[in-house]
Amino acid sequence: MVVTHAPPSLGCGDDGYALPKPRSVALYGVMVKGGAGMPAGHEGPDVVELDTPDALLVVSINQSYPRLGAYDAARYAWRVSPSRASQVQYVLATKDRTVVAVFEPTEWRPATRANFPGYERELRGRLGFVGHPAGGDAAARYLGKQLPPGFRFSGNGYRYAGSLGD
Repeated sequence: MVVTHAPPSLGCGDDGYALPKPRSVALYGVMVKGGAGMPAGHEGPDVVELDTPDALLVVSINQSYPRLGAYDAARYAWRVSPSRASQVQYVLATKDRTVVAVFEPTEWRPATRANFPGYERELRGRLGFVGHPAGGDAAARYLGKQLPPGFRFSGNGYRYAGSLGD
């Protein structure tokens, strides 16, 4: 598998994947357009549309990103069922409720050191994925957008959405 990295001029993270640039530092944490504290007529960040035919797994990488790159933080050790994981088209990696990366998983594997060299812990009953950054329409639909205000993660830091939504 060949993974190409974005050039530094695109605002890359330590892992070489392009990161969305906030429209304004002061507005980066705002989750809805025209929310409280926003100037009249000012648009905040876009909210990601999760009512979609795409099969999504939305993961929170707050604890491991940017210490790990977005790919490594997003791909390892989720307590997901193999049957549902195999249906996922895109993994949306979020940091502070903003989609910072979108990946297309090509394979799901048990979270073992043999399957994921470089990770220190084996986590029984969990899976990780091998994949690549999503491009084109998928990146445009999700990257850099905020999660909807009512969106909540499960206790395991992920949630299915789109056609896999709970």
